[in-house]
Order: sequence, then C-alpha cells, then structure tokens
Amino acid sequence: MSGNTAYRADISGVTLAKPCVITTAAVHGYQTNQVVTLSDLGNEMPTARGATQLNDRRFRILVVDTTSFQLWDVVTGEEIDSTNYEAWVSGGNVNLQTRVLALNNPQQRPYSETSPYDSNPYLYEA
Repeated sequence: MSGNTAYRADISGVTLAKPCVITTAAVHGYQTNQVVTLSDLGNEMPTARGATQLNDRRFRILVVDTTSFQLWDVVTGEEIDSTNYEAWVSGGNVNLQTRVLALNNPQQRPYSETSPYDSNPYLYEA
C-alpha cells in the first residue's frame, strides 16, 4: 500500500491475550493512537465469527507492525484483556475512525495564530 492508509481492513487474526492484538490481511497503514471500530464479528453473522466482545466497539490502537496492532480502551487508556473472550474464528473488519492525529501530522496544515480556525484544516490523500 506504500504510504496509503486502509480506512477499512479485513481481520486475519485476533489474539486471546493482554493486550489483545489484531492482525489485518494486508498492510493497514495505521498510526499509534488512532481510533478504530471492529465490525462484522460475533455469532449473529451468517457464519459464526467469534470475538463477540469486540464487535461494534471503538478502540485506541498501538501499532505493533505493518499488519498488527494492540487494542486499548479509548476512554481509560488501559490495554484490552481478551484472555477470557470468545475465540475468534474468522472474518471481521477494522474501520478507521480518526484519520489525523496531531498538529505535527504531515497531513494537517500548520496552525496559525492569525487564523486558528480553518474551514477545512485537514488534508486527506485520495
């Protein structure tokens, strides 16, 4: 993917560990502290996919490598302990919620005291 970010990625693995680690099927391009939502998990799907406790929840991430990241609670900042969760079987999606992290992010225009409010302060790559 060379520099691009997958705003939606397929899940290829979920650990039962502390912290829980998600592995994506391809390079995700995410950055530590971004927020993601996991979807299409659980036993309500046409084919049971497991990991029901993670379905439709938001998490802050800590990137491990190009295809893996840890899950952290978006409010408390504590790592997600999935040791007693239902085992992941297959499938599921990661959906990126936050695209820009901080003022020093190269995708964001620099802050200016003369014009601190900009109608579109974020530059997204198409």
